[in-house]
Amino acid sequence: MKDPDIRIEDLPEDMQIMAELIGMTAVLRLSAHYGGEQIHIHRLDTLVRAARDRDVVADWRAGKDYQTLSRKYHLSTRRIRQILADATATRRAGNTSRQQQLSLF
Repeated sequence: MKDPDIRIEDLPEDMQIMAELIGMTAVLRLSAHYGGEQIHIHRLDTLVRAARDRDVVADWRAGKDYQTLSRKYHLSTRRIRQILADATATRRAGNTSRQQQLSLF
């Protein structure tokens, strides 16, 4: 069966905007995968923040102090400490869940 000849003008207005941003092929792939479902697309600043926080943790593990991290990332030392505390808590929670899974065997 031949693929239908779908053109941008055949799409609803919101999907036309997406097609202009990411291309028709990507929109059709999204439609094939998520068609009929609602999906949430995170704001760019949320994604950037996650990457930044990962970099803060890596720099701290490499030996940089709170003041250096604060200046490098333009954050308060309090925020740096929060990021590191969150990362530590997340890592501990992951270790606990792995230990619980291993105890099943």
